[in-house]
Amino acid sequence: MLVIRIVLAAFLIAIGALGILGNFAVVFTISINKRFRFMRYLFLASLAVSDFVIAALVVPFHVASKLFEELEFSTAQCKMITFLTRALYCSTTLHLIAVSYDRYLAIVKSPLTYNQRITKAKILLLVALVWILPFATAAVPWFAIWEDNFPFSARLYHCDICHGWDVQSRDQLTRSVFYSVAAFVVPLLVLAWLNFRVFKAASLVEQEIITQQVQVSHSTQPQQNRCRENKAAKDVAVVLGVYLLCYLPAWTVILCRQVFSLNSVPVSVSFITNALLLSKSAWNPVIYCIRKREFRRAFKMALRCKRVRAGNDE
Repeated sequence: MLVIRIVLAAFLIAIGALGILGNFAVVFTISINKRFRFMRYLFLASLAVSDFVIAALVVPFHVASKLFEELEFSTAQCKMITFLTRALYCSTTLHLIAVSYDRYLAIVKSPLTYNQRITKAKILLLVALVWILPFATAAVPWFAIWEDNFPFSARLYHCDICHGWDVQSRDQLTRSVFYSVAAFVVPLLVLAWLNFRVFKAASLVEQEIITQQVQVSHSTQPQQNRCRENKAAKDVAVVLGVYLLCYLPAWTVILCRQVFSLNSVPVSVSFITNALLLSKSAWNPVIYCIRKREFRRAFKMALRCKRVRAGNDE
């Protein structure tokens, strides 16, 4: 168990470092480049801020709780880390849905009137909502009878942030199922529906372009369009695949412990699933920004501009 805790602590340290650097790069590039100041990238910058806070504040807590076996946190500390974990998890999920919905509006629902319908006021309102709603929701359980305390679980090396991890009852099972559906299943279905609608619409457009080009000439452009279609399919697979990889194991463990028995899942497995869940904060900037060639070019140009300005100031 000691070896597993050390390995996972090292993994979390790497996740925290990558999350801080990657999300900082996203915010820096979007804020300094005017080309990225439209709805989708504003949501991505807001998502990066949420993930940055997870990497900077939440991940170190889990690293410390894994490295120091006898380290215990006070009720106040557990309340704060519980509040941040729940709020930022919900915030990240809403940001992902908002980014996918923006693509859905631009490609499927209203491609011709998108720029006219999406105003600056609407963008600011939506960004405010994806921050206010998660923090308001995360504060509600503090006033619930079944979660009026947040004890530190010495056996699991973290605060009781899983809705009564060490409690098994019919009421607890009902709450676990409700939380799983509301916080994981519903967002997954929404993300899948939005992304597949975008992919389907993009595929139809590509097919029309290919047909027109074949009728006009026998050029190599149809093959390039096919590559873009394959890239759209990869985007959908990556978004949904990473979402499932990071979140599905953790929610499965929670339900298994409630349906079967508290000892049905080894503690080491709970460590691993928890680490995968936290790793989403490092994956998001890679999926949505860094792996895009246009974004990498803008980031390099932004760094060059900063270096030139620094040199001129000297």
